Amino acid sequence: MVVYYKAFIIPNFGLTRYPIKNYYLHMRSILLFTALVIFMSSCISKKEYDDLKEKLAFYENEVGEADEVSNELRELQEANQEKDLQLAETLQDLEQLTATNLSLNRSYQELLEKYDRYENQNKEIRTTTAYEKLSLQEQLAAQQLELEDRQRNVANLEYQVYQKDTRLSTVEYDYLNAKGDIQDRDRRIRELESLLNVKEEKMAQVKDRLSEVLYNISSKDISVEEKNGRLNLSLSQDLLFKTGSKSVDYKGKKVLEKVANILNQNPDIDILVEGHTDSKGSASSNWDLSVDRAAAVVKVLTSYKVDPKRITAAGRSFFVPIASNQTEAGRAKNRRTEIILSPKFDELYNLLNTSNNR
Repeated sequence: MVVYYKAFIIPNFGLTRYPIKNYYLHMRSILLFTALVIFMSSCISKKEYDDLKEKLAFYENEVGEADEVSNELRELQEANQEKDLQLAETLQDLEQLTATNLSLNRSYQELLEKYDRYENQNKEIRTTTAYEKLSLQEQLAAQQLELEDRQRNVANLEYQVYQKDTRLSTVEYDYLNAKGDIQDRDRRIRELESLLNVKEEKMAQVKDRLSEVLYNISSKDISVEEKNGRLNLSLSQDLLFKTGSKSVDYKGKKVLEKVANILNQNPDIDILVEGHTDSKGSASSNWDLSVDRAAAVVKVLTSYKVDPKRITAAGRSFFVPIASNQTEAGRAKNRRTEIILSPKFDELYNLLNTSNNR
């Protein structure tokens, strides 16, 4: 509340300062007091009367001015009340604005924190996205390479399929051409099997025949075995030769004569004569001895009309033993002559050659 003051002079009292709102009442009090003094002092001098009259005029003038000032004061008070209301409203608005400002400031801080948080998240997302992008690019490049490899593999497989189709067509053509040959081959195989069976039967007959004619000879001096489709007639040294001799003795010739008779009855059998020794002596001397004894047996057989074209002589020295050379019994077994009989396969070869030429 604004308070206005007015300076005025009160006679006999000096200069005094009063609030304007009390000034009007004060003036009226003075006038009443003056009138009372005049009424009570009816006998006063002219000079005193004039002074009082002058003071009365002065105070009346002051009262008029006080009325004006009072009116102005009322107007100012009314204006001041309006200003106070406006000020209160302004203060209220200020408080609201302050509260709003605080709220906005808090909101700003929250938004700033959110922004920082989102910015950090955005950085992480950008970093993660860049890494994932690079990873995806690498995966894409790898998949592209894999796709190219698969395309090449597909192209290669298609080419292989084409080649296989071509070969299949060729095989089908060859099959159609060879189908008839297969039947011919089956027929020839049956013929070969028949010939082999005949050869086997004949070799079995020869074995039986040899066993019959040589039955009275000791088993330690002679044996007949079948090995891989061939007959192996093993004759001991004691049966054919005397110790250290390269010539077949009389007893040995009689045995070879019986063998020669059977060989002459089976002209389709080839004959291999092998000489064997024990390990005593040098290899060179045993080579010579084994070859000489094989040749001696061949000469005896051919003397009994066995075709020389059918016979082959060979010396094996002591390199193919059938028993240990560490004992006398073993060495005696190793000193032997083997007559190996094999069926001729000329007919089989001819049949095979005929099949190959077709």
